[in-house]
Order: sequence, then structure tokens, then C-alpha cells
Amino acid sequence: MPKRDWCSYCAVIGGVIAFLLGVAAAYWTAVAQFTPGPVPSGIQAKAKKQEQDPGDSAVASNQQKANEYRPGCEPPNSKEDGLYCELRRLADSAKKSIALASETNWSQLIQAGAAILAALVAGWAALEAGRAAKAATKSADVSERALRGIERPYLFVKIESVRGLKRATLDTPSKPTLAYNIINQGKTPAILRSLAVRLQDSPTDRLRLPMGLASKFYEVVAAGEYVSHPSGGRIVEVEGSAGGQRYDDATIQRLVFHGSIHYEDPTGAYHTDRFCMRANKDGAFSLEGGEEYNHRSTAYPEKQAADDDYEG
Repeated sequence: MPKRDWCSYCAVIGGVIAFLLGVAAAYWTAVAQFTPGPVPSGIQAKAKKQEQDPGDSAVASNQQKANEYRPGCEPPNSKEDGLYCELRRLADSAKKSIALASETNWSQLIQAGAAILAALVAGWAALEAGRAAKAATKSADVSERALRGIERPYLFVKIESVRGLKRATLDTPSKPTLAYNIINQGKTPAILRSLAVRLQDSPTDRLRLPMGLASKFYEVVAAGEYVSHPSGGRIVEVEGSAGGQRYDDATIQRLVFHGSIHYEDPTGAYHTDRFCMRANKDGAFSLEGGEEYNHRSTAYPEKQAADDDYEG
């Protein structure tokens, strides 16, 4: 799973803070809306005096009834008693309204908060799931490419004979030639699609392979097997050579053998192998030219492009 940093939690933290601020704002709005205003000073003084000096039994009885409030007010003995009773009724009603409103607001806010929190958790889970899926897909791609790199065909050029370059034969007028084969040293079959080779004496420009030089194939080459060839191997002549021309230990080192091989594997991947070799004084060829002329490339997948190229 990919490493997470603190930025990945910013959305969750911000959502929680916004939720808490919303709850606090709603609560204080409800309290401010349902809390009664200040009681007039005259009525406050009258109420305090009656609490300290209840007076005769009838007044005390009325004060006790006011304290033991029931819906509605008993007939007041005076205007002040009526105002006080009405004030108590309003205060009690306001308390009940605040309690009811608080319970309703808290219930609604809790439900809304739960929904917001659930949405945030779901979003965070979806984000993590997306990251995990992306990491899994990337890991699968890497594993597939690694497996393809191991379980794939590899076609190599093998020099069979240089006798036609150094030693004159009975057919002296023949041009100097090289015999080679192609072998699959990979673990899976290869489907050979095209082959282009050149044997040049002292090439002075960049080593090119003209389009018309390639030979088209559609041949399956099993692992460890050779591409079908005539007895003695495939023959390539030195370009521009004369009949009967041969090379000694010094002049043979001017020869450069290069080319490209195009083939597929069973998964549909299209491979291109480029090679370049130069002869030494003994007539053995070894790689030369670095990565510019010796490299492998693979396209996934290019089966249709290969079919079009073959048909063309």
C-alpha cells in the first residue's frame, strides 16, 4: 500500500472541525432565540419583597400556589400578583420551549453530523481503495512484464562458418561469403516475422538496413531450435566484392556483419533485436558498436501492427 502523509487526512480533519462548529453555532442560536429577556426592576423588587415578607395567610397561600405553578393562574389579589404570576408562567413556558427545542435541535444535528461523518468516512475509504487498486494494478503490470522478460523467446545470430571469406574453393570465381544461423535461446516459442542482414567491407557511413532488404517470414521457432535453413546455414555475400576475392588476417578485420530480427511471442508482444559484429584476424565475429547497433526492444501489444506489416 502506498505511503500516506498528513495531507491525506486534511479532508477528514476539516470535515470534523466544520461539523463541530456547526453544532456549536446551532446550539447557541437556539438558546438565544428561546431565552426570555430581562425582568423589569419594579417587578423584581416586588417579587423579592413578597418572598421576604409573605404577609397574611391568604397572601402566603397565593404565594405558595404561585410557587407550585399549575397551568393558568389563580385569581390574583393585586395587580402586582397578577404580573408576577404571568411572569412565572412565561418563564416556565420559555424553559419548556427551550428544552423541547434543544432536544429537537440536538437530535437533528446528531443525525446530520452522523450523515456527514459517514460521507467523509466513505470518501476516505473510496480514496484509499482507489490508491490500493492503483498500486495493485501497477504491481501486477510490473510482475507481468518481469514474467514476460523471463518467459520469453530470444533469437540470436550464430556464425557457422567463415571458410568462404578466407579460403579459396574449387569455384574460385565465387564471391566471399559468410554462413550463419538463427537460434531461439529463450524459454518460449518465437514467431519469426522478418529478417534483414548485411555483410559490408569497411562501411564509411551509418549502418543502415534498407526497407527492401528485409525477408518476410511466418515461422514458429521452438525454444532451443534453429530457424529452418539450407544445409550449412544461411549464406550472405560481402557487398561490393568481386568474384574470387578472399581476405587474409589483416583485411578480414574490415568486415562488418549487422542486421535486425523481428519476431513475436505467444502473448502477442512484438520484439526487435538489432546486432552488429566485426571480424578479428582469426575470422571470428564479436559485437561492436555499442547500444546504438546492439539493442532489444519490445512493444506490448503490437500483434495487429505486425500482421499489417507482414501483409504489406
